[in-house]
Amino acid sequence: MSRDDASSTLASFLIGAAVGAGLGLLLAPRSGKETRDKLKDWLDDHRDLGQELLAKVKEAVPEKKDQLAAAVRGARQAYQEAKHNHVEA
Repeated sequence: MSRDDASSTLASFLIGAAVGAGLGLLLAPRSGKETRDKLKDWLDDHRDLGQELLAKVKEAVPEKKDQLAAAVRGARQAYQEAKHNHVEA
């Protein structure tokens, strides 16, 4: 699949999703105000979850960064030792 085909497929999918979402809202059994209120509540709930997840990620990043740095140092050391032992052999 070429890049143009992939772009065209993605654009078609996004247009179809937007049309489907619009029709779903238009044909919903609730009134517009009820739908908007329900959507606002859903977004508020998920915003809180998203903020909690973001806080956890921010908390974990420094620890993971230190672990990654230690792993890189260990890999470099192992590479240097392997290189040194290969040259001696």
